[in-house]
Amino acid sequence: MGQSPKGDTYNDNGIGTVLINGPTEFGKGSFDNPKKIKWTTQPTKMCQEGDLLICVRGATTGRTNIASFEACIGRGTSAIRAKDERSQKYINYYLNCYKNKILGIAFGAMFPNLNSDQLNDFEIAFPDIDKQEDVISEINSQILVIDGLSVMKTESQKKINQILADVWGVEFVEQENILVADEQEN
Repeated sequence: MGQSPKGDTYNDNGIGTVLINGPTEFGKGSFDNPKKIKWTTQPTKMCQEGDLLICVRGATTGRTNIASFEACIGRGTSAIRAKDERSQKYINYYLNCYKNKILGIAFGAMFPNLNSDQLNDFEIAFPDIDKQEDVISEINSQILVIDGLSVMKTESQKKINQILADVWGVEFVEQENILVADEQEN
């Protein structure tokens, strides 16, 4: 579980250690990497590169990212690390699959919150390492299929738009993907 450093140690200037307080720093997808937005000169709890980061406070409880760098984690975030490095991806996929079960154990009148006991008591089915690697391989291949289908969908939509533009006698102008300031990588 994370622990927030004192507020007067925060900065936006890249001085000190990257601080991941919660969803503000998270990328959009479950397996995306967090963004470097804030730093602290007095880090408290740390995550390591490759750790599964999970939001543990409020409406974003259960949201995950994968740490792509060592960072200080604040009280809205927890880091989950496998004892055996080979099992980390398996844990990442497993917990993502059972996100609703995790939310079911969270407490909170208005918004769910997870504490360290709840996370520590959450049972993960651990088959032998060969089976874990088989599961990881299958999921990775399915992700590649999904990514390929996404590209095909985008290309098909472009073709449809071009055909419609030709039929209507207008010039087709392809839209650019524009990142909003808070979506850009730092």
